[in-house]
Amino acid sequence: MTYYKLIEFNRSGKFPKELNYEFREYFFKRNFRYRRRALIGILIVAALFGLNQWGDTTEQYITLLKIHYLLYFPMLCFLILLAYRSKSSLWSELLMVCMVLFTSGVYIAMEHVAPTSSESEASQTTVVLTVIVMAACTALRLRFATAMVSTWLLFATYALISLAVFKLSNGIWNVCALLMACSVATIGAWAIERGSREMFWSNYCADYMLHNILPPAIAERLKDGQRPICDEFEDVTVLFADIKGFTQLAATISAGDLVDFLNRIFLGFDQLVDKHCL
Repeated sequence: MTYYKLIEFNRSGKFPKELNYEFREYFFKRNFRYRRRALIGILIVAALFGLNQWGDTTEQYITLLKIHYLLYFPMLCFLILLAYRSKSSLWSELLMVCMVLFTSGVYIAMEHVAPTSSESEASQTTVVLTVIVMAACTALRLRFATAMVSTWLLFATYALISLAVFKLSNGIWNVCALLMACSVATIGAWAIERGSREMFWSNYCADYMLHNILPPAIAERLKDGQRPICDEFEDVTVLFADIKGFTQLAATISAGDLVDFLNRIFLGFDQLVDKHCL
């Protein structure tokens, strides 16, 4: 990819297809520690679920606790462990999507597990789903496409169930509230990914120019922050060469032919030095 191609991509705002994999790995590494902290926070919140009503012996509350601690919490721990230890960006993304959808499904099911489900309980579930959506798109740092699919799949599922159970007069307000939350969350995911894309693109252009100016080994050491960059050699050989009539030659040929000529000359020097082990 030439420098002018880089400028063209930068002006158009498009992203080169060949860099999609590199950006995915960059996005994963850049947000790795944020995701780990978010996963630990989710685990703590899930472990403390329902403790504010500890001592409640109603059948509905006991049923909810059984669903949470016997079904949901062990599965959540398993998914978090896999996502926490995953070194693959693709698998980590898929695991977190499964965790978001699984968590949402469990809470939607818990809302309707008892026959006495009411509008206030539905409102509580809407708040929980709003927190899940916001956490998935911001704290877990899902990619925009992944966040959009999982978020709107969650919304569609909840909207169908809520409107079917509470009818249009009651469930519509909860659905509208979740709709606004999903919209804000997806915008947040888009903003996070756009910022990461701009950062990645700036770094890529800088690395590209650096590798075109300096030898690859020197460029990598410069990127790693090594200062000063110097090497020590016990024995060195310096070759001095003079091209007879170079001034006249340079005046009679084009710049491109002159650079090609010098390149062949220095390449021949390098081959002679290697051949004679100088």
